[in-house]
Amino acid sequence: MKRRFGVFHMIKEYYGNAFTLKGRSNQKEYWSVFIMNIVLEILMYLFYGVFMIAFTMGFYALFGPEDGQVGSTLPLIYALLFLRFIFSIWIWYPFIALSVRRLHDIGASGYFVLIAIGILFLTFFVSFGMFFMTVGMPIILICIIVLGCLDSQHGPNKWGEPVGEVKVGE
Repeated sequence: MKRRFGVFHMIKEYYGNAFTLKGRSNQKEYWSVFIMNIVLEILMYLFYGVFMIAFTMGFYALFGPEDGQVGSTLPLIYALLFLRFIFSIWIWYPFIALSVRRLHDIGASGYFVLIAIGILFLTFFVSFGMFFMTVGMPIILICIIVLGCLDSQHGPNKWGEPVGEVKVGE
């Protein structure tokens, strides 16, 4: 089975298979989506940062620090953080399903994703985020890179036929 890999087709496939844990996904699909997610995250951080700076500067320009309290911008900050959280879930949840299918493609069980998610939550919630940034996140990134670099199993395995095998010279 051969898949097309245009940008819009890739996005349609990605969100169309957001809840599909069966089947296989190849390296090209995995890396294309990973890079797209990183770019979207960077754009979101830039938007968030610029908006917060512009809003804070505009707020204090209008009201002055003596009239307005620092706490009066907190509802907007919390609303933006909530939107940021929803945006991250919208981007990264389908990536979990894609990672499960990628594990199937290399011949491993999708349950290994639960180990990575366990490390993620354990390091974040146990250490309140400090240990997560120094140890947990690099471990997850190493897992993502290794998962993306492993070769697909040639031929069918117990999760199905290979997806869009690319042969050298095509």
